[in-house]
Amino acid sequence: MHGEGSQLGEGDLELKIRTYLESRAGLEVRDFADFHVRIKDLQEEVLAGPRGNAALILTIDNVKLAADDFTFKRGSTSRFWALRPRIRTRIRFIYCHCSCSTQYYTS
Repeated sequence: MHGEGSQLGEGDLELKIRTYLESRAGLEVRDFADFHVRIKDLQEEVLAGPRGNAALILTIDNVKLAADDFTFKRGSTSRFWALRPRIRTRIRFIYCHCSCSTQYYTS
């Protein structure tokens, strides 16, 4: 007898819980349309991210190449001025002679 009474009590309790939950669910109807719009925007941002990152990486790479080029040119100029004056004069003479010859033959 004890078993039958507890089963009736559990069934009654389950019915009360179900009734309570159904009454609460009916009151709180949520509109998720705003969330769907926000999710769509975030998906578009995620998909557009790699394109922006690629452009940024190319820009950084170009800046590094320009810096390396500047460093190389600056280094070669400073090495030129560190040479002895006699060697610098000879190099200038050869350069001017080549430039004049090139201008003469191309004109």
